[in-house]
Order: sequence, then C-alpha cells, then structure tokens
Amino acid sequence: MPETPSPPGSPTSRPRGVRPVRTRRADGTEVTYWYCRLTGTRLPDISDPDFAAAVARARKLPQPKHEAGTIGALLVDWRASHEWAVTSASTKESRNRYLSAVEVPEYLTRQAVDLSPAEFRKLRADLLDMRDAIARDRGVGAATVFGQAVGSLFAWAVDRGRMAASPMTRLKALGGGHIPAWPEADALHAMQKWPEPLRRAVVLNYHLGQRRGDLTTLRWTAYDPQRGIITLMPEKTRRKREATGKGPLRLIVSSDLAWELRRWREEAPDAEFILTRPGGKPWTKGALSMAVREQLQKEGWDTKRGLHGLRRLRAQMLREAGNSDGEIGAAQGWDSARTVRLYTEGADQERMARAALDRLEKAMAKGGKSGC
Repeated sequence: MPETPSPPGSPTSRPRGVRPVRTRRADGTEVTYWYCRLTGTRLPDISDPDFAAAVARARKLPQPKHEAGTIGALLVDWRASHEWAVTSASTKESRNRYLSAVEVPEYLTRQAVDLSPAEFRKLRADLLDMRDAIARDRGVGAATVFGQAVGSLFAWAVDRGRMAASPMTRLKALGGGHIPAWPEADALHAMQKWPEPLRRAVVLNYHLGQRRGDLTTLRWTAYDPQRGIITLMPEKTRRKREATGKGPLRLIVSSDLAWELRRWREEAPDAEFILTRPGGKPWTKGALSMAVREQLQKEGWDTKRGLHGLRRLRAQMLREAGNSDGEIGAAQGWDSARTVRLYTEGADQERMARAALDRLEKAMAKGGKSGC
C-alpha cells in the first residue's frame, strides 16, 4: 500500500515585533530585509539559524533614532566614525552648518540604501534642486560647500559598503562661484575711513592675505617685531602640514604693517589678540564677517567680496609685481600652484607686462647690452 505523502512544511513564522522590508536593487533583483520593530536593528534572514537569537539581542538594544538605510541613520553612523573623529574642528563646523539643510524630517527619514535606479535618480535630482535653492538664497559659494558636505557623507557610505554609488558624484561646478577681489582703491578707502575695529581687520588682511579665521585667532605672541615676521599655523591646513612635517607659516611684515602694529600695541599693551571688537573682546569669524558685510552695504559695495576678497587682492598684487608662482605661494602659505593660479587669475595683464618689461630693461642696462 503506497504511503501517503506528508504535507509540506509551513513557512517559518515571523515573530512578533519583526518586520520584513522588500526592496528592489539597482540590478533589478528583489530582496527582503528583516528588522526589529522596537529598535530598528537589521536582522539576518529569517531562515538563518541565528535569527531567533538576533531578535532577542535586538530587543534589548536602545531604540535608534532613525531607521536603517535612511539618510538620518547614515549621518549618525558617519559622525560616530573614525573618519569624522579625525576631521578638523573647522571642517566639522562647516559641514554641520550645511548639512542642516538635509537634517529635516523629509530627508532624515528618506531611504538612501539599495534604491532602484529611478529612486536613485530622484534622490540626486532633489539634492541638486536643494543646491540650486541655496545658490539663489545664499550664493554660489554656499551651494558649492553644501554639495561638498553632502557628497562627503555619501562618499563615506560608499567607502564603507553601505551604498553602491553616491548621488553626488560628478557634479558640474556652479558658475560664478569665486569671491571677487577688492579693487585696490576700495581697500585704501577702507583702511583710511572705516571704523577702527573694522579698519584694523582690513589693514591686517591687506598686508597678510590670510583667512579670517586665522586673523581672528592671531595673538600678539605670534608677532616678532625684531625679525619682522608673524608665525601662523593655518587652521584649515594644520593637519596636512603637521602630517608632512611642515611647520607654521612665517609671514613677512611690511614696514607699513609694522607701523600699524606698533601703534595698536601701544594703545592696548595688555591685549591678547591682535584684532579685537569694540570693548576689547576678540572677534569670532561669524561676527567679523557680519560686521564687514554691514559696512560693505553702507558703502554700496558688493557684499559678496567679504573679507576674503582682500586675500584675492593680495595675491593679484603679488602677481602684478612680477612674482613667480612659488614666491606667491610662499608669501600666502599655499603649496599648490593651482591655488595660486585660482587666486591670481584676475591680475592686471597690462601691469604685469609693464613690470616684466621694466625688469628686462634693467637687466639689459646692468649687463651693458643694447636693445638694438
């Protein structure tokens, strides 16, 4: 007598508090992920022998703030990573400021992992629309930094295997993003007519051409009047310089700046910082930028130039005086010839041509050679 076949086994039952999430990968295949509802912890496949134990462990974990695979979860993990820990404080501050645009419920809860091609394109399009809105409201420079900050998050996720590709790769640069240089006449006017605390900031940057963050933290102990130098370790490139064994910059103090510094010191012999606000307190980067912007508005000048426009003016003046890329880089503290070219691209061609011809004629006269 034939045996009666056994009924097929029932599918593995799903425990309470466990949810499946089905999603389609970029290659078109469909996959199911399992999560603990209470904590949002990712679980192994339900057929895995360790599934029940993983559920028990997950239920004891503190509930995460964001679901796995969302932009919010990626941000939490990124900020807990080694890469974030070794990032300079100024870079963290900048990134956090611009990442705030995506730290809203609409984006924090948005999935970024294992998206379909259409979902991936939609995420990229929405982020670029956000970048365009920032460019309209706050300028191209702010939009560019936003793209870099969000791109850094997704680059970390790709590097860690969380994502197959970043939606911020191969972004085209936004046009018109460079901060314009001050006209020299405007700089001279500001050094003569602006209120004293702001006038000093213009004077110092006109002669040194450094970032506002480095100027606001510059102490009197960094200035050696006997040698005529200011020693400065740039905040932005500190880690790179230290990693390659490079010491701080030694900025040469011109006679005009030395005269100003001597007068400022006599007026405030106990001051710790070279630049101070009214009342003697040191500036913060934000406060100095806002004060300069308000003064530019009063003058009716382009506020986009900010204080950084003096850094570009300084580089162009060095170029127009006939200095080489290496000499300009040494004066400004730049290691890259590309950076030198970026800052000096607006230099006056006619003035440089005349300076070059003057040097040629002097050399020929010194050598007793005729130009005929």
